[in-house]
Amino acid sequence: MTRFKFEPFLPTGNGVLSQEELIFFYYEIVTKNEDSQICGLTWNQETKDFLKSAGIVIQSCPSNTLTDLFHNNTIYYTKVNGESEVMAFFRHLRNAFAHLSIQEYDDYLYIKDVNIKNNITMIGKVRFDDLKRLCYIIFYQV
Repeated sequence: MTRFKFEPFLPTGNGVLSQEELIFFYYEIVTKNEDSQICGLTWNQETKDFLKSAGIVIQSCPSNTLTDLFHNNTIYYTKVNGESEVMAFFRHLRNAFAHLSIQEYDDYLYIKDVNIKNNITMIGKVRFDDLKRLCYIIFYQV
């Protein structure tokens, strides 16, 4: 039987998420992934415009280019063949939350997802409000 244990990976602080952050990740990220509510959503122009205006870089990249360094306002993640940007992004967010790998410190969420071989598949550092706004832009596409 696998047991999960919360172990902060941040240099300082306990990394515990706020109630608002927990509710958001559980009800918006996990539930929408499990109910397939993100199928068909795209990384559209409104998404790109928001990222540019907020000064945030979120993009997929090859797995061999990911490092364990967190950079402000940046999320890098991998995707598998045939997977859309949106599907990959939300899959990694769901996994990071489920594996207790999203931690908060100093106004930033530190996000990390790893595969079964413990290779990093997502690494990021963004403000919660920015991430939440981005997710709602994607969820409520016109």
